[in-house]
Amino acid sequence: MHQVLTTQMLRGLVDSIRTAALDFAIELQLANPDAGSVGGPTIETDPKVASVVYNVTNNVTGHGTNIAAGSSITQTSTVNAGDRDGLREELTKVGLDEASAEEFANALDTDGSVEGPRVSR
Repeated sequence: MHQVLTTQMLRGLVDSIRTAALDFAIELQLANPDAGSVGGPTIETDPKVASVVYNVTNNVTGHGTNIAAGSSITQTSTVNAGDRDGLREELTKVGLDEASAEEFANALDTDGSVEGPRVSR
């Protein structure tokens, strides 16, 4: 995969992250003025803080699946279907040993889907 990132794109990304972090801090501060202070509230001790804090997990699989936030965004992705060597390489990068990576690749071939019974095991 290859994508050129311009300086303006990176500055925009940093600005978006900075704005999101500031918005989050303001929400926490409104929920409890001591939020962020040493010994301040946690989600266990103050239910108002818990309503501001949330987690999002996205699992992206398949061809052409892109996620973006903002306006005027263009993305391109390429998935090389059937690239077992690439799959095994990525699996070892996330911590599988070579034998486990090969076993997973075989299970994926057999099931034909990431939701098959062998892959799930």
